[in-house]
Amino acid sequence: MRLGLAVPIEALGLAETLAVARDAETLGYDDLWTSEVGTVDGFAPLAALAEATTTTRLGLSLAPVFTRPAALLAMSAATLQTIAEGRFVLGLGSSSPAIVERWMGGTYERPLTRVRETVEAVRAMLSGEKVTIEGETIRSHDFRLGLGPTWVPIYIGALGPKMSRLAGEIADGILLSFATAEGAPILLDDFRAGARAAGRDPADLGVQCRVTVSADPDGPELQTMLRRFIVGYGTVPAYNAHLARQGFPAEAAAMAAAWAEGRRADALEAVSENLLRSLIPSGSPAECLERLGAYAAAGIDTVTIEPVSAAPDPAERRTRVRRLIEAIGALHAG
Repeated sequence: MRLGLAVPIEALGLAETLAVARDAETLGYDDLWTSEVGTVDGFAPLAALAEATTTTRLGLSLAPVFTRPAALLAMSAATLQTIAEGRFVLGLGSSSPAIVERWMGGTYERPLTRVRETVEAVRAMLSGEKVTIEGETIRSHDFRLGLGPTWVPIYIGALGPKMSRLAGEIADGILLSFATAEGAPILLDDFRAGARAAGRDPADLGVQCRVTVSADPDGPELQTMLRRFIVGYGTVPAYNAHLARQGFPAEAAAMAAAWAEGRRADALEAVSENLLRSLIPSGSPAECLERLGAYAAAGIDTVTIEPVSAAPDPAERRTRVRRLIEAIGALHAG
């Protein structure tokens, strides 16, 4: 499997993260992936890393299609691909109503159509030809990318069946998250069906999955943090359905009901030990790597770790995260 690192900016801060990520090639990592939520934008850190690395693939997982127009996405992707000398992968997705509407002040409507039209528009714009788009959700008149033709692989972030099928139909790959190794084949069924329906071979398409990995020894603090993490995502309707599809319908229903009724403690209790262990690898670095291998066996070609720590002291958190990154990288390389 390809081993990726979700650059841990929230855990380490930007400067220390860039220092760790610059060493990723020698640590045994094949990929470096940024995200774009509420800390830093997805493109800028990758531009710095493109200058500091030579072989590592650089990916953005993902840019929300509602927060940038297609022309700007094409410009940003082409610029970064030029800096990275062909190593950049652009991830696009719908994000969530909370981010798009509450944080960014946009409108979250018809996400499937918006993703389809944005992927098609960005692809057309990256060709270097003059492009006019009059879609149902986006429009652009007479745009021509000044950098000329630029090839950029585009992956689509997907949770539900329809977006997964769309990724198989039109994208170069799919971005998975909040997934278990056991649930991955279920999630990939729709992706592969979409590819086959479009006359494409699913084996030619990429599959990347971000997996949260614990950097701590087991204990009450870790258990509480991880349950809060799962509830934070699992009470969002799309992620709740995502969990149910992977074989956790009882936990998903109990979690959502407790949260809707304001029973926060009960929502945490709804996270079963099986769900916790299935979703977030923990233990020794060797045990974590073995668990990551199960994702590869389930059809994931790039497993990207997102290390987290519940240590109360910030310095200790940073130390644990760095140690886990170094240990898993060394084990994978060896």
